Amino acid sequence: MAELSDEQLLDRYFCGEAAAFTQFFMRHRGRVFAYAKKKGLDNELAQDVSQEAFLRLHRSIDHYESGRPALAWFFSIVHSAVIDALRKLRNVEKVALAAGLHEDNESEPFIAKDPEEWLKELSEDQRLLMQLRAVEELSFKEISQITGKSDSNLRKLFERTRNKLKLIARGEQDS
Repeated sequence: MAELSDEQLLDRYFCGEAAAFTQFFMRHRGRVFAYAKKKGLDNELAQDVSQEAFLRLHRSIDHYESGRPALAWFFSIVHSAVIDALRKLRNVEKVALAAGLHEDNESEPFIAKDPEEWLKELSEDQRLLMQLRAVEELSFKEISQITGKSDSNLRKLFERTRNKLKLIARGEQDS
C-alpha cells in the first residue's frame, strides 16, 4: 500500500479501508506536526492540532472529491485546525491579561496550561463577562446594554472574576 498515491489512499479510506487511513496518517503526521510548529505552536499544542486535523479528516472524508489533490485538500483542514488553536490561545491570553494574571511575571505573560478547566470554575455570568470584556474588548457600557446589568455591578463582577481567576491559576482555589 506504500506505493499508492495520497489520492488513492483517501479514495480507499472513503470506501471503508481503515489501512488506507493508517498509511496516510503515517505518511503525513510529521509534516502536520512541523506545519503546526512553524505556525508558532509549542510541541504539546502542535501535537493536539495534529490529532485534531486527522480527526477532522476522518469526519469529513465524505467531502473528499476523488481525483482532487489530496494533500492540498487535507492541508486546508490542517490550516483550519491551526487557526482555531491560535484563536483559542489568543483568547486565553486576553482573558489572562485582563484578569491580571501576567502581573506575577512581567517578562513572560501567564498562559494557562488548561484554560478549559479553570474557566469552568467561573459562573456563567463571569464567563460571559470575560468573553465580552477581554476577548471581544467591549466597554462596560456596551456590556451593560447587552446584559441589562449596571456598569457598576459589571465592574464589581469583573474585579471578583479577576481575583477568582488569579486564585484558580495559582491553584489556591478549590473547585
